[in-house]
Amino acid sequence: MKITNEDHDPKPTPQAHPLQIEQTVLYTQVVMPPAIHPIALTGFSKATSYDAHRPSYPPVAVSALLEHLEVANEPHNRIVDLAAGTMQRREGYEILAVEPHEGMRGVLEGKGLKGVKVLEGSAEKMTGVEKEWADAVIVAQAFHWFAKDEALQEIYRVLKPGGALGLIWNVEDYNSPRDWILATKWEGKLKEILWSVETRHTNFDTMNGAKSSMSD
Repeated sequence: MKITNEDHDPKPTPQAHPLQIEQTVLYTQVVMPPAIHPIALTGFSKATSYDAHRPSYPPVAVSALLEHLEVANEPHNRIVDLAAGTMQRREGYEILAVEPHEGMRGVLEGKGLKGVKVLEGSAEKMTGVEKEWADAVIVAQAFHWFAKDEALQEIYRVLKPGGALGLIWNVEDYNSPRDWILATKWEGKLKEILWSVETRHTNFDTMNGAKSSMSD
C-alpha cells in the first residue's frame, strides 16, 4: 500500500458580488478518540496476571523478525512497539511503547524498562509519536485488533522512509489454519469449537480467512 501526503494549494476564494450579503459559516470538528474493542477492554483487565502468564517468543523468531526489519544489532535504531501490552523486555533500542489499555499500560510503566517510553495511544492515533520517527514498527500478538486502513495510514506516518512494519504471533496448534494436522486430540476438538463460533469481529474473521488462504 502506498500512502502519500500531498500538499495542495488552497482554492482561490471567489469574490462576492457587491450586492450580496456576506455570510460567515463556522465549522467545528469533533475528533473522538478511537475506542478499545469491548472484548479487549474486558479481556485484558487483569493485566498483572496477563503479564505473569503470557507466552514468550522463541529467541530465533525474534532474531529473524529484527533481521527482516533490518534493525538487528543496531542499538541506536528507534522502534515503536504498537499495542505493546505489558511488553516483553527488548534490549538496546530506543522504544516508544504505545498502548491504549490503561491497565496494561500501568503494568508496563511499573517495570521501568530502560530505553522504553510508555505512551497512551492506539494504532489509529499514536499520540506523541512524531512523523517519520521510527525505523520500525513492531506489533506482537495484536494486529488482528486493528487490521484496517486507518491503522496502516498512521503506521506509515510514523515510519521513516524505508522503515518497515513487523508482525509476529504465537500460534498454538488449536489456533492454526483449519486443515493443519494437530498433535493431540484435545487440541483438535478445541479447534473445531473455535472454527464453529461466529466471532462477530471483522478483523478476527479476516485473519481466519487469511489463515485458510495461507494453508491452501
